Amino acid sequence: MQRIDSIQSMRGIAALSVVFSHVGFIKGGAFGVDLFFIISGFIMVYITRSGFDEFIKKRFIRVVPLYWFMTMVVVFLVVIKPGLFSSTTFSYEFLIKSLLFIPFDRNGYIEPLLGVGWTLNYEMFFYLIFFVSMKISHKNRIVLASFIIFSMVIFGLLLNPDDVIMKFFTSPLLIEFIFGMVLCNLYLKDFYGVKFPGVMAGFSALCIYIALFFVPGKEYGDFRFLVWGVPTLLVFYFLLNMSFSFFGATFLSWVGKISYSLYLTHLFVIHGFDRLLYPMDRVELYSISVFLTSILISFLVAYVVWFIFEYKFTGYLNEMFLKREKKI
Repeated sequence: MQRIDSIQSMRGIAALSVVFSHVGFIKGGAFGVDLFFIISGFIMVYITRSGFDEFIKKRFIRVVPLYWFMTMVVVFLVVIKPGLFSSTTFSYEFLIKSLLFIPFDRNGYIEPLLGVGWTLNYEMFFYLIFFVSMKISHKNRIVLASFIIFSMVIFGLLLNPDDVIMKFFTSPLLIEFIFGMVLCNLYLKDFYGVKFPGVMAGFSALCIYIALFFVPGKEYGDFRFLVWGVPTLLVFYFLLNMSFSFFGATFLSWVGKISYSLYLTHLFVIHGFDRLLYPMDRVELYSISVFLTSILISFLVAYVVWFIFEYKFTGYLNEMFLKREKKI
């Protein structure tokens, strides 16, 4: 299956953006999550264009083992050093719901024990919707998945359910998966609007990307898919036009390769440096030094975790259950 290099680089951009969002004096960059959702919608259509054999197994092997492991790391740290956490407390109910991707109210936060895992709750829900749509009609999977998502979102907006699970899974954020699916459909038909030269596309994407750092999408609640999602879709669209042969593309592609591990592990490093060494809440020479050091350590940790879990262990699971060879 032909790989789209720009997608890998965009994964890197999304992961770096989320990392930046957790640094006190930067804060901006949480729209990287929106980019991840759009990429996910695009990729699910792309990889199933010729069929969907063992779709659930592949998604489970790709997502679950590392997420479960990192969740258990949180549990271990909460039990032995609860003072490291400001809001995370352990309970067996929280653990079971976290492992099963069931949203719950954790002391005011609708997120699992591993905080960044809230996005995986959406991802797994989207995979389920997409799988059901393919089972009904592979040819019409985009239309069916979009219809289900829109129906869920409209249901949530009209009834505004109090139940945490219903409220979570009827969020308009789900529409961002539709953005990716539709764009991939147009991409595969070689018809997705005006194509731009690489320089123009890159400059346009960079301008929108920088502007997004100053747009407080979190404050818009249900309209985040418009305030952050649509501009992020434009970034995705422009970057899809690029060959990604510019300086730094290799680095972004490398970050994209380890992006899942980086996403799940970076908070341990960033918060560790911030809370145990020096707070990164304002711009000064020492905090910038701590920030750069924490970023480098985050890359190192992510690469080690990627090698052990995503390359070695996932490769082993692929060989065992999918009869696939591991690839770097």
